[in-house]
Amino acid sequence: MAKKKIILTICLIMTLCFSLCILYKPIYYRLYLGDRIKGNIEIEIDNKAYSIEENKIDFHSSGKSKMFDDGTAGISIRAGEYGIYSLEILGTPIEKPISIRCYQYNWWNVMDFELTIKIDTAQNEINYNGNYMTIADNGKKIYNPINYTQSLTDEYIQLSFGL
Repeated sequence: MAKKKIILTICLIMTLCFSLCILYKPIYYRLYLGDRIKGNIEIEIDNKAYSIEENKIDFHSSGKSKMFDDGTAGISIRAGEYGIYSLEILGTPIEKPISIRCYQYNWWNVMDFELTIKIDTAQNEINYNGNYMTIADNGKKIYNPINYTQSLTDEYIQLSFGL
């Protein structure tokens, strides 16, 4: 009988701890086991969809990409440390790599983003539109817009967000 009470008490304590970790978001994100940066990227060149090829995404740290039938790319990066995580999209008709830099301001942060890159060769500019989600210290999701325009004549074609 005493063994059953001990086992039941241990099970109850473990259930409470597990529930706390799942329901209390600051703990949940610190124990998060998935990739901490995930996003979808779409490119349009002169109002026409551009198909991103899998071997044309170069991660500066470990990362994975998945190409979808509509020509967009899904990316994921483990990103378990503080700092900048970047990737480059190569082989576009603008002949310069498009660099995307995501900033992790905490080792435990999780970031999801949707990004549309519109290249207008007549206007000689590149426009980045979308949004990204990060996690506040209290575990709440914070949504931020991405809206940036850059000239194609700039030395570096680069977008940074999460700063």
